[in-house]
Amino acid sequence: MEDPSLSDSIVEPSPITYEVMQGASQRGKDLLVTSTGYTYNVKETNSSCIVWWCTVRNPTVRCPARVPQSANHFIRARRTMSIRQTPAERPVLP
Repeated sequence: MEDPSLSDSIVEPSPITYEVMQGASQRGKDLLVTSTGYTYNVKETNSSCIVWWCTVRNPTVRCPARVPQSANHFIRARRTMSIRQTPAERPVLP
């Protein structure tokens, strides 16, 4: 018997939105904030684009995600966060 609380509908994920906050970082620099809750600092700029770098960085977690921006067009980050391991925590390969 089927659970009446379950439905057969598929929920599409909502699109990610981006907002540049002028001078919002701890050092007064611009900050990119996404609707998913991540924040990004400016990594590099050139004449055609700005590359934003994820701000999650500490001794155990480093987020390598980047968001390129060209004019008002943002390209969604594809990389995920990784947890750094000490040499003692790394698996031993045969």
